[in-house]
Amino acid sequence: MADEPLTMFGEVEIDLLGVVGHEEGEDNGYCTTRAFVGVGSGYPVQRRTETETYIDVIQLSGFGCERLRIAATAAVRAYQNS
Repeated sequence: MADEPLTMFGEVEIDLLGVVGHEEGEDNGYCTTRAFVGVGSGYPVQRRTETETYIDVIQLSGFGCERLRIAATAAVRAYQNS
């Protein structure tokens, strides 16, 4: 994670309690926040011809990026304590 948020494809990279997150806001105030909580502990899923690694992701959507960031931080904390 960089010292400054990285903008990529309209998303801003954010830090949620040490977890990499992405946030994307729209002009009308609608926002989507994702926290990639399972990066260090993926689990394999067998597909027809290959095995893919899946990770746990917390995603919240709604109006107000700042409020969603607070809710995402609480969700990450709960995930880490479970």
